[in-house]
Amino acid sequence: MKPLKHTLFFLLTLAIALTMTGCGPSAEEVYLTNVNEYFTEYSVAMEQAAAQFKGTDPLILEDQAWIDATIATLDNLDAAGQTLASTPVEDIPEIFAALDQILVDISDQTTVFTTSMKDSLVSGDKDAMLAALDELEVILGLVQQAQVELEAANP
Repeated sequence: MKPLKHTLFFLLTLAIALTMTGCGPSAEEVYLTNVNEYFTEYSVAMEQAAAQFKGTDPLILEDQAWIDATIATLDNLDAAGQTLASTPVEDIPEIFAALDQILVDISDQTTVFTTSMKDSLVSGDKDAMLAALDELEVILGLVQQAQVELEAANP
């Protein structure tokens, strides 16, 4: 137990020393680490939402259990999208300001998409469901823009 206490004390002391000397992670590194985590969560939520619709029979739209599960999945996607826009303005490094704005746009479009899709599921309106997919295309375009911006800001 004593070696563990010594090791923990050493690591704590090292962390404090690095922070005080400015050798800790930079604001850019912290931002990128957070964005990577947020985007991983978003990607998983998007995959789960896509899986709900994959290979579904049109009659599934009459299955309330499927509708409820799909709405829950869309709520999860919307929450993950909101997380993309959760970095406080003062914590966004200048070099990543344009990227962060794209993440806010992805978040906003995700809310539009999930709200439209949930409304169409509840109403059973297949045309509205197809229209909601147009919002998904906008999101995919924004994701591509985010990738380009990230590469430009972090060569």
